[in-house]
Amino acid sequence: MENINRLYLLNTDRFNDPIVFDDAYAQMDPERQKKIDAFKFPKDKKLSLGAGFLLKNALSEIGINDFSIEKREREKPYLTGHEDIFFNLSHSGNMVLLGLSDKEIGVDIEAEKEFKDSLINYVFCDDEKSLAKELTKSLNLSPDQVYTRLWTAKESVMKYCGMGIALEPKKIHLFIREDSQNMDSILGAASEIFDCSFLTLICESIAGYQFTTCSGYHSFNLSEI
Repeated sequence: MENINRLYLLNTDRFNDPIVFDDAYAQMDPERQKKIDAFKFPKDKKLSLGAGFLLKNALSEIGINDFSIEKREREKPYLTGHEDIFFNLSHSGNMVLLGLSDKEIGVDIEAEKEFKDSLINYVFCDDEKSLAKELTKSLNLSPDQVYTRLWTAKESVMKYCGMGIALEPKKIHLFIREDSQNMDSILGAASEIFDCSFLTLICESIAGYQFTTCSGYHSFNLSEI
């Protein structure tokens, strides 16, 4: 099997049209429809539909048209009968992000937000605060944009390992990888709780959002659907 390392982004505003929403909803399996129906607010319904829509279409691209999802290893979801395919989903605001790979993967997307000193001190160590200042200058971004990016980096590691609160953000330490050819977008992570030495964190931006992919791969193909 060829290497699979793909990212998919979807803006759920497309589902503002009731006809488009209903058409996509009809394509979902009963379990996903049940999840969508359980949400009270339209925004949450659209995010749940977007997650199911992305996964269905991404798997179809690699020839998987019939699938089911199970949870194991601290409730991280996997595809039943497809142990060689891994996926991870994240959403924020009106955007949904899917990572699909033949290796374990973690992804996180966040709308850029204000980071007050209390939150910065709770999540980041002094070295990471210095890193944030360095990236603010090199990327020509605001401190809030950079801290949002670093937040997604930590979250992507947490989602990769599936350890939940056992690997809280403060126990993950971010740094610029010495072997990185692009110091602005590729980070490394270290932790006493989980071996992160083999992981690469690829950080990217899109229209008010920051997102990070955590994987053994150094690059991903990105598609907006």
